[in-house]
Amino acid sequence: MNNLDLKPIPYTASKSLIRKLYNYISEKELINFFKSVIEKTNSNNSFSKRSILCKTLTHLEFAEFVKTYGKPKGYFITPEFEETLQQLSKESKELSTKQISFNIEMCITEIREGFIILAKNQTLSKLQLETEKQNVLQKVCFKFNLNTSYIERIMGFKNEENETTSKEI
Repeated sequence: MNNLDLKPIPYTASKSLIRKLYNYISEKELINFFKSVIEKTNSNNSFSKRSILCKTLTHLEFAEFVKTYGKPKGYFITPEFEETLQQLSKESKELSTKQISFNIEMCITEIREGFIILAKNQTLSKLQLETEKQNVLQKVCFKFNLNTSYIERIMGFKNEENETTSKEI
């Protein structure tokens, strides 16, 4: 197919147009996508099948659809549409970074709380205390899906390495 045969991708799309462009997507999958879009953009309205069947996606919603399912055959993405896709990509990366930052903050908070509880326990020997601290550290890092050594460096547990480096300098 040569480039002259391609049409520009539409700015918005109705369910019937999406059905035509993406005929390989099941009805159930399409309804689920519409449902998630409606829940995101119109959270105060309750979900109904009728609203999905009559729904026309806005430009941003349709761009999200294209990002999820790819460009339809026979169409090309205009520069304006490409900018929208790049913006959506950038926003999802920012959300991901914010989520990771939040997870790190929550992880460190829980670790510190665990250490405070351990410090109050007078029955533990110094060796048992260190072992229990490592257990708390590993459990909490696992809970937040974070690398233990990364969190140790942030919290300053790997001071031996830092001290030798600062002495050498």
